[in-house]
Amino acid sequence: MGRCALNILYSYKVAFNEENCMDIHERVAEDIYQSRIVSYTACIDNDGLYVKLGQDLASMDHLLPPPFYKHLSKLSDKAKATSFDKIRAVFEEDLGRPIEEVFAEFDPEPIASASIAQVHRAKLRSGESVAVKIQKPNIQKQFGSDMLMHYLINWVLEKAFDLPLLQFVDDIQASLKKELDFRIEAANAVRGRRNFEQLSTSATTQSARSSTFPPSSRSSRRAE
Repeated sequence: MGRCALNILYSYKVAFNEENCMDIHERVAEDIYQSRIVSYTACIDNDGLYVKLGQDLASMDHLLPPPFYKHLSKLSDKAKATSFDKIRAVFEEDLGRPIEEVFAEFDPEPIASASIAQVHRAKLRSGESVAVKIQKPNIQKQFGSDMLMHYLINWVLEKAFDLPLLQFVDDIQASLKKELDFRIEAANAVRGRRNFEQLSTSATTQSARSSTFPPSSRSSRRAE
C-alpha cells in the first residue's frame, strides 16, 4: 500500500500535465484497485478495510475523475471470499460452540463476500432458514496497523497536495470501528424490523379506516 501511495505522489507531482492527465487518472485508479505489477497489489490483496476504503473512494465520483469510479466500483462485488476453515474458526472462537451444534445445516460456500465479512446460508435446528454474516479473520487484529497506515497515507497526501484530509481521519476510523462490531448492526436490524412492523400496522389501520369512512368531496379536494 505504501508503494501505491508513492505512485500517487510521483504521478501527480512529477509526471502529471495537461496532455496526459486522463492517462494518469486511469493508471492511478487501476493501481489503487489492483496493481499491474503482480507482486504488488493494493485494495484487492490487502482485502478487509482496504476494500472498504476503496469503496468509499468509489462513492466520491462527484469529486474524483471518472477512472476512479470505473475501477474502484468493482470492489462492491469483487471482494475475495475466505476459506470455510477460517470462517469456522472465527465463529467458534467468538461463540465458543461448534457450528454443527448451532445449525442443522450450514453451506460452506458463501453467497456473498464483502469487505469485512461474508454471508452463508444455514438452517437452524428449528428448521428456519437464515443468512449468517461472519467477519473475516484478522480484521479486528489488524485494525490498529491498518488505521495507522491510513493515517500516514493521508498525512503524506495532505502535505504533498495541500488537501484537508487529516480532519476526516478520526471520523472515518470511528465509523469503521463501529462497523466491526456486529452487535451494533444486529441492534439496528431489530430496530428497523420493529419500525417496519409499526408502519405495516399503521398502513393496515389507515386502510381499514378509509374503507369504513370514505373521504368527503371537500376533504378530497383539500388533499389534491
